[in-house]
Amino acid sequence: MTPLLIGCAILLIVFQILGTFVLGMRDRSPDFRSFYTAGYLLRTDRTHLYDMDAQTRVADGKVMPVAMQLYYFHPAYEAVLDVPLSWLPFKAAYRTFMVLNVLMLIGCVFIGRSAFSRFIPWIQPGLGLSIFFFAPLLLTVAQGQDSILFLLLVCVCWHELERDRDANAGVALALALFRFQLAIPLAILLILRRGWNFGAAFVATGAVVVASCFALVGVQGMRDLLLLLRLSGGGSGSAAQRVQMNLPVSAMANLRGLLSGLGTHTLSPTTAFLVVAIASFAVLAWSAVLIRRTPSNQVAFAIAALCAILVSYHMFLYDLTLLILPVVMLAGRVRGWLIAAAYLAPAVGLLYLGIHSFVIAVVPLVMLFALSSRQSASASEVDAMQLT
Repeated sequence: MTPLLIGCAILLIVFQILGTFVLGMRDRSPDFRSFYTAGYLLRTDRTHLYDMDAQTRVADGKVMPVAMQLYYFHPAYEAVLDVPLSWLPFKAAYRTFMVLNVLMLIGCVFIGRSAFSRFIPWIQPGLGLSIFFFAPLLLTVAQGQDSILFLLLVCVCWHELERDRDANAGVALALALFRFQLAIPLAILLILRRGWNFGAAFVATGAVVVASCFALVGVQGMRDLLLLLRLSGGGSGSAAQRVQMNLPVSAMANLRGLLSGLGTHTLSPTTAFLVVAIASFAVLAWSAVLIRRTPSNQVAFAIAALCAILVSYHMFLYDLTLLILPVVMLAGRVRGWLIAAAYLAPAVGLLYLGIHSFVIAVVPLVMLFALSSRQSASASEVDAMQLT
């Protein structure tokens, strides 16, 4: 407990320094700007929550003008959490959310303590200390992103699965659908592993989530959201809109980013999409086989999380917060150097290689996925030999 409290105190001081630096940068603003804008629009003009002009107008007026506006295109139900913060001045709201993120990190450690209490040399010498130096988590707090909330809900999901409360786990993961590109593949694999008690709870709660989004912003608002999602994926839209939503694929730490670095960026958008889709389906199918065969629930959950990261169509460095779970769950089950590489690669990308080189984080990720797959297959073979 003492190392955890010391780590929390140090972390709060570091984040206050980082936050002051980020807020002081000219012509730039932390990512929290988009969440703050969403909260303000949801309480004042919710039908225009996904209107790009409205978001720019509010963000420029309530925060400050910036060269490149970061738009909010998450499901509307998540923005409900941002409404109370939107009543505060921006800097106060940002610092408040920073503290909330640190508190959620502590919650992740205690809820997922079966994994976070494992001793890992240099990475986790004490309870939960791996969290405090994991680059995606540090960046998430500094930028005011929501990835730690997603991690907390996934930890709740794992906690409930450990206790065979599958329905509760399904509800927890469905509440994390604001990161649907991660939650849906994770849910598919867990349904295959756990069955329909989990699946029914996930689908039912997901239906409530979707209905709440329609209730909040209406049909036109949902159409505007779909437009933003298409633009974020490089889809159709006006030339000006595509420029505004220009998100660098080379910065994505997933299969899409890896394949772009290997050459799909030279292909037509349709061909590149098909290549990524085929590769993603292959990884998902192989994971489905593995997750049914492995005797260890913890290894199965780690494989599901790794697969979700790889096949996610939208994945920046802060989204790699989910990677901390496979790292601590697979420690001692795969080679130590591989765990260290997966843990440190995001920091290398952040500190030394620049935004367009975050794809390097995928390399140890793929290796970790491959070795965990090998470990799962080996365990399955051992069980088969024992049965015979």
